[in-house]
Amino acid sequence: MTLEERETEFINKVYAIALDNYHADLLEDFTDYWCEPNKSQTKMRFEGQKFFDINRRLRTWQRNKNTNFGRAKNITVVDAKTVKPMTITEKLLYGTNNN
Repeated sequence: MTLEERETEFINKVYAIALDNYHADLLEDFTDYWCEPNKSQTKMRFEGQKFFDINRRLRTWQRNKNTNFGRAKNITVVDAKTVKPMTITEKLLYGTNNN
């Protein structure tokens, strides 16, 4: 089977197993990630795994997506040079501990 045929087969399996239990956007993100080919275009990410159970992986994916994959939500990266010192009012309102 070609890479494209295997990808189509995998996507069809995922949707057949999970469409009733998971949102389509989540399934699309899941299949996009796990169907990423290696550099030589011979295997997809899921094929490189020693163990791969679609149901278990989807449950984990859903749980991780709910926690933003371990990253804090709504955090903006700011260049340290653009951060200005706190005003006296901000120090009174928020305290001076920036940890």
